[in-house]
Amino acid sequence: MSDALSDATIVGNQNRDATAGLTMAQVADFFETDSSEAPKTYVGYRYRLQCSGTRPNSAARDRDQLLRDAGMTVHAIQEQFRSLMAIHGRSKVVEKSGRVYLEEIKQVTSRLKKVGRRDELLGGVVERMHTLTVLALLSGNTHAPLTRIAKGRVLSSTRPRTNPHPLWEVFATSEPMIRERLEWASKHPDMARLWTMMQVESVLEGDFDSLLQYAGHAPDPVRWTRDTTGHDSSDEQLDFQILPPGTVLKDLAYRIARRSLVAAGAEVDLKRVGVLEKMQAFFGDEQCVFARGKSSGRGFSDSSGRNIDEDYIVLVMRHFDDAGAVVAQDALAISPIAGKHASFYVREAACHRSWREVFAHCKHDASALGARRLLFKQPHGTNPYDAMCEKVIALATCHPDDFRKPLQFLPDTKKYTLRT
Repeated sequence: MSDALSDATIVGNQNRDATAGLTMAQVADFFETDSSEAPKTYVGYRYRLQCSGTRPNSAARDRDQLLRDAGMTVHAIQEQFRSLMAIHGRSKVVEKSGRVYLEEIKQVTSRLKKVGRRDELLGGVVERMHTLTVLALLSGNTHAPLTRIAKGRVLSSTRPRTNPHPLWEVFATSEPMIRERLEWASKHPDMARLWTMMQVESVLEGDFDSLLQYAGHAPDPVRWTRDTTGHDSSDEQLDFQILPPGTVLKDLAYRIARRSLVAAGAEVDLKRVGVLEKMQAFFGDEQCVFARGKSSGRGFSDSSGRNIDEDYIVLVMRHFDDAGAVVAQDALAISPIAGKHASFYVREAACHRSWREVFAHCKHDASALGARRLLFKQPHGTNPYDAMCEKVIALATCHPDDFRKPLQFLPDTKKYTLRT
């Protein structure tokens, strides 16, 4: 093992790779090395393939081999997309993955008639099936069932009668692993697409390139969304600027209205700003900061709909451990523009993602990633602003597993609870 990831640096919460900033815990989480269940992500699926269909516990396993397998997984995915982009073009793979899927499945179908038990062709078909899997997840549509059907055809048409070829055995072993994920993806296409997109982007753009050294490969990232030749501003991802202490929200609200991207003559609703201030008092001034979105030029090119953008003020609620370190952050985004925009609330313990990551996407995708979309509505006996406060309090104090459940208004107390 190299000095960059020695025994002392890859184990423990505070020990990091001095070069890449990766902890062993991050590697285990991203590649699902500790799980004995079916992989939940495409990267976890490819990692398990690299382990020849096994899932030994990483704590009891040789760490050099774990890192080699993770590095080989990174290399395999980068080569997979390098080939796809060479055939179909980068923009088509990124923006029209569904169309690329249909072209690829035609190629697989035509090759099935030629494969039989010829080993030299089987490898190409097996790799094509891995490509269909990731394209089915990326396209976010109904292609997942077609992938299962195609895989079944490959298994039945290439099943050797005696002395199974190792490639066939690996493919036969991998088939049950992805079936559950594809079935889930067909029911939750938006979430499957986003999870896969973010994982693929991380691998292609070099976030895990420090692992390649353990697999004997040099870093050579594949460009995914960071297009240096120019980009469509409508697909921009949002960065967020933390506002300085003492920022007067009323003044900021009027500036937002004057510069609103929605429509000329936008009017300010200061009672919406009041909701942010009440929530700041509820969570504690010392735990809260305010932020505002700003375009950064980096984006997910397959998103749709408006962003949680410069029209919003974001209240960030920080959670600290006993040592005073921030361990989680929740966020409430409200636009001060009257009659426009829903509000959005992210709770890290429930979404398992940072508010920056979730709010960086368009509203539709942010909701798919776990943000709760909240409307200023007026239940009987209260007003929409107090009702919004009670919705946020209910979501902030419920068990994280209940966060996605429907909100229910209780007329007697004028509060909200999560419907069981």
